[in-house]
Amino acid sequence: MNKYNWKGYDFIGTVPEFAEKFGYCKTPTFVNAVKRVPRHKYNCMDEMEQRAYEEKRKRAKRAYCIYMNEEMTDSYIVTKEEYLATNLPIKEKLHEPFLLSYRNRVLPYNFIGNSHDEISIRSAMVKYSAEAVKFAEQLLLAAGYFNGSNSVKKPLVKINYTSLYLTYANGISITFDSERSRDGVDNCRLSIIDFNGERIYNGWRRLNSVDEILYYTTINKDSKDASCYLGG
Repeated sequence: MNKYNWKGYDFIGTVPEFAEKFGYCKTPTFVNAVKRVPRHKYNCMDEMEQRAYEEKRKRAKRAYCIYMNEEMTDSYIVTKEEYLATNLPIKEKLHEPFLLSYRNRVLPYNFIGNSHDEISIRSAMVKYSAEAVKFAEQLLLAAGYFNGSNSVKKPLVKINYTSLYLTYANGISITFDSERSRDGVDNCRLSIIDFNGERIYNGWRRLNSVDEILYYTTINKDSKDASCYLGG
């Protein structure tokens, strides 16, 4: 049975050895029938190949999972052989199917505030933040910085006049900028993305679609781990 270097646990060993020392429980689960491919590979497919791929992505297959905590939020997908050899209690986990699917979302240039507000910028920025979160989710999914085995946790959102800041638990921080307009904010754009202190996108260009920004964004080299799953 293969041995692995379990990062974060300072341990080298097989799945059963790791589970015996650190594990909490195990359970069967379901994952997509095929892994999510990088965007450039998807774009190289013809229309028929893309259609076949999308249909396979909708199907689920059996998988096996070990959990490291009582809340069953920290997990590893293992092989069936490793799962059966692992001496952990089996605990049922309810799986609500979800699928993070890619869209080439476009961020609007401007947002109109509530005319009844004393300061229309404030209400315009609230609308801006809602769209920015959706936009960031699609961009980070395409760039491989989201692990779809768990539903995406919403970021911490901060608004500073016409600037908007999103902070994710995985070390991603994003800055959106805009300018004041008569009825709200205008010239809205994504300006900066940092990952654990490293700049992965610098928005000196005026780009507003996910695909345009993705072209200038540093892709996660471990994006194979960002496959989208059903359940999790």
